[in-house]
Amino acid sequence: MATPDYPTVFARFNTGLVGHGRPLIRPRSSDQFDYESELAFIIGRRARHVGEEAALDRVAGYSIFNDGSIRDVQL
Repeated sequence: MATPDYPTVFARFNTGLVGHGRPLIRPRSSDQFDYESELAFIIGRRARHVGEEAALDRVAGYSIFNDGSIRDVQL
């Protein structure tokens, strides 16, 4: 895949998260289960049409994130 001109941004919602120390479970329908580390930003306030100078005021925190993906479904 070609390198994108801009970073890819996507959302992870609480219904798709697994708690610390809990296993990631691969669905039986896929054999292309993969994982990667991500830098996660936690948004603390609603924001729309926020300028660059105020964008970080909406970030409540950041953390590392272990992202599990099913590549055959994703691609």
